[in-house]
Amino acid sequence: MQPIYYGWDAAKEHDQEVGHQLFDRHATTKRTVEKLADGIRTLTTSTDPVTVALLHDHVLAMEERMRKGLVMRRWDPFFPELFRYADEINQRVEPRPEGILVEAHSRNPYVVQLLYRHAEAVTDFAKRGWEAAREPHQLPPKPTSSLSTPLSQDAPMPTNRRSADDSRPLLNDQSQSPSAVYPQQCRGQGGHRRGRHGPSNVWR
Repeated sequence: MQPIYYGWDAAKEHDQEVGHQLFDRHATTKRTVEKLADGIRTLTTSTDPVTVALLHDHVLAMEERMRKGLVMRRWDPFFPELFRYADEINQRVEPRPEGILVEAHSRNPYVVQLLYRHAEAVTDFAKRGWEAAREPHQLPPKPTSSLSTPLSQDAPMPTNRRSADDSRPLLNDQSQSPSAVYPQQCRGQGGHRRGRHGPSNVWR
């Protein structure tokens, strides 16, 4: 298990906005989920190129956030728990022209159950969009021998989680903003969604 961080980081606003846009565009996605003995294999696709670009951005960003313990959706008890066990997950992400393939495996039976629950939650996001996004998710039963790592309250926050070859904009890069990453039409009517769809920390 690894420590997790609830604070703000350089890419969090961008990552939130990408997630919000995927909630807006959930009807343009299609998902298949295969439960394996030690994990999951999922394929999320779309015929819309903007949605495909958002999927690529989101999944790759979440993979890195999990590796560094930078939690999103902190109000939902499931997601901090999944992030705690990221160091016990062996994951492969394969961007494709029509979407993205994810395989995730673990030797820990409890973590396998977390992977199953996560796949189900994302499928629900793709099916119901913002309606599903507002709902918390239950944790699977935890074996008595599996103890959670306490939240690291005093650990320093990484100041910049992007690698040198990552071309996506940082929020501290004043030359680019999240609104410049994707075409205006990918926002739908009304622009940014945080004020219209409930609490601004929906993805924290």
